[in-house]
Amino acid sequence: MAQKWYKHLTKPIRQARARLEEKKWAPGEKSYGSDNPDRTFYLIRSRFDTWGLIACYNHVLGHIKLALDQGMIPVVDMKYYPNTYLDPEKLGRENSWEYYFHQPSDYTLEEVYRSRHVFLMDGMPPKEAHPRGQGKLYLEGEREKNRDEIARNSRIIREHMGIRDDVMAHIDEQYAALFPEGEKVLGVLCRGTDISLRRPAGHSVMPSTEEMIRRTEELMEKWGCSRVFLTTEQEEAVEEFRQAFGDRLCYTRCVRYGNTGDQLLANIQFDRENDRYLRGLEYLTNIVLLSRCDCLLGVYVGGTTGAMEMNGGAYEHVEVMDLGVYPLA
Repeated sequence: MAQKWYKHLTKPIRQARARLEEKKWAPGEKSYGSDNPDRTFYLIRSRFDTWGLIACYNHVLGHIKLALDQGMIPVVDMKYYPNTYLDPEKLGRENSWEYYFHQPSDYTLEEVYRSRHVFLMDGMPPKEAHPRGQGKLYLEGEREKNRDEIARNSRIIREHMGIRDDVMAHIDEQYAALFPEGEKVLGVLCRGTDISLRRPAGHSVMPSTEEMIRRTEELMEKWGCSRVFLTTEQEEAVEEFRQAFGDRLCYTRCVRYGNTGDQLLANIQFDRENDRYLRGLEYLTNIVLLSRCDCLLGVYVGGTTGAMEMNGGAYEHVEVMDLGVYPLA
């Protein structure tokens, strides 16, 4: 009874907070100064502070397209909005997008916040950022009819979403160490933990590790692959794949998760210096390496879509396991 009365009494406060939150995210043009009066900037922000880096990447890609379509100049703000890769004490001081990527244009975020015309989008992902929709562009049998959209994505990634030189040097070093010359590699993305355990409505159903291993074995034979590159956040998946494939398996050395229970990965911290930055670096490294494989086996999550976008439709073969989505509660 006390809880019911408490909810009743606090309802106006909660409603007021909700109105303020919506006002914060209302799209529209703002003026922050007198600079660049002949330019209109499109500020890409996100209201989802638990997204992984490749979800942010897909979000940015979709909004760059929208900005360019409207003749605006895109810029990414992961400085003034909380996100997985920015330490709370660095909020408003550092832009975590720039830990890994260049800005989409030659303008800095600081310049934008001194400019006369700045369009603030609503922080929501565009339809292009949805793994199931965007990912299907790159499937075998679909690539040919979607080649113009794939080419446009590749052009935007090349011209507006460049990876920092130091980050790319790290990725190239990993590639040289893990990918033997002359071997045909099947890249596999195996995802579980918080999706499999929490079963969030509308998210893709994740196959078990056993199902992924079985399908990997079948596709290695079918596609003539001699090596497997595994991308996964699961400690147990690495061990199970290692038992199945032995020295045919390669994977990066990075932190991985055990049983996460009902926690989101974004809320789990590791006891090491610069953990937030390193988690982003490790994730990006895995996805770029996945994009460099000859063939791909994945599931409908952001990482698979990101790898296909980075690959630009060049995989010899692609298969994405589709078991449907988790139902509404």
